[in-house]
Amino acid sequence: GQTWIQQESGVKKDLKSVCFTNNRYGWAVGYDGIIISTDDGGRHWQIQEGDSSAMFNDVFFVNSKVGWIVGEDVDVLFTRNGGKTWKRHQFVSEFPLNGVWFANKYLGWTVGEYDRILTTGDGGKGWREQSNRFEGGETE
Repeated sequence: GQTWIQQESGVKKDLKSVCFTNNRYGWAVGYDGIIISTDDGGRHWQIQEGDSSAMFNDVFFVNSKVGWIVGEDVDVLFTRNGGKTWKRHQFVSEFPLNGVWFANKYLGWTVGEYDRILTTGDGGKGWREQSNRFEGGETE
């Protein structure tokens, strides 16, 4: 991270998040449902088909095949084939979702507006709200 080189994405829409699983495979998401991917470290980007015009806020992949996208439309998109196709887990939250992270292909979290934290243990098929309250008093 000491030296950065600007890479052109080839899209005119603003991007909000990028995720690389290694030095070759990466995905970026942003406004108007844009999903782009690279398999050469960001030198060239391809548009992937999503089924949304919502603003996507975050993307996370656990490997080059399995990934999730969250955004303003309160659903979670997921792929099991590197983004060739995306499926929707409907009504995960009643509020927009801003971030997503998975420890493995089953256990993950998403955070959203109004201090919402949701967790899944089945790869995103089912989500439940998780407390965001610190037990044991105040922190400094």
